[in-house]
Amino acid sequence: MASAERLSRSNRSRDRRRIFTGNIYTSDEYLKTKRIELDSIAAKVGAAGLWKYILHRLQSPEIAPQGFDLNQAVTIPANEVFYPKAVRDSLTYLCKYIDGVLSEEREVIEHELEGVRELTEIESEEKDIEERLRNVIAEDEGMRTIALEFDILLKRLPKINDEDEE
Repeated sequence: MASAERLSRSNRSRDRRRIFTGNIYTSDEYLKTKRIELDSIAAKVGAAGLWKYILHRLQSPEIAPQGFDLNQAVTIPANEVFYPKAVRDSLTYLCKYIDGVLSEEREVIEHELEGVRELTEIESEEKDIEERLRNVIAEDEGMRTIALEFDILLKRLPKINDEDEE
């Protein structure tokens, strides 16, 4: 064996035996002066075994006496996830229909916004655009039919709260 290779092995071995002097709080006397190589533990017990032990330690009463708050980790599905297929299809149709009705006017607006020589108040411009698009929808015969049918449906549905009175 070459002397450089022996020296390298010797240094690695000495590094593993070196006393660990990190500033990590622990009540374990062994860990106060030594470190544990996680890859060597994983090699002996496997990744699943190591993970099982980590979970066991994390869930111990001294680490988490009140348990864990998973509100930041777990996502509760939005209401839209539970819409029946007929409702999802109707809403998708409505969005696509409105996109189609507004597409020509949107192109006109985008063209008007290109190469503007005089700066304007953005908030006012956005309100004007919204009003223009709202008028296009209000004048569309198909949208009137959709709105009328929705209105009939809403009158048949049970009231939820005072906001339905509008």
